[in-house]
Amino acid sequence: MVFKFISVLWVIFGCSQVLGGAPPLTLTEAVGKALEQNPSLSQGKEKINQLGSDLQFTRSALYPTLSVSSSALEKKGAAQSSSVLFGGEPYNQYEVGLHLNQTLFRTGTFAAIGLSEKNQEISKLDYEISLRDMIKNVIRTYYQI
Repeated sequence: MVFKFISVLWVIFGCSQVLGGAPPLTLTEAVGKALEQNPSLSQGKEKINQLGSDLQFTRSALYPTLSVSSSALEKKGAAQSSSVLFGGEPYNQYEVGLHLNQTLFRTGTFAAIGLSEKNQEISKLDYEISLRDMIKNVIRTYYQI
């Protein structure tokens, strides 16, 4: 993979110098283009974002949940009964409920949060290593060391 990348950079830089086409890139431009166009670095950034979302999801197990329910009914009491409501005429009945649940303890929740944090940290370090390797390879190719 690295050899292929170095070969591509050599073709780009070497051909432009030999053929007299576009002016040669500066080192800063070469590093910038390599970092912009490298799919593995983009993939590394997205993996860090994904692991950040996974961490938020894992932490959400500690938060309370709130639910609301409601119902509306139209009722009519029996006309023959002794306890007839509203003289046997139809009436509406409304109910609203609010429920709050808080989990006090769930086995493994804190371990899962710790694991998610470590995975995100490892992914960030992998990205930094890839970034440094990419810059090092571009510099070596630029100076053809």
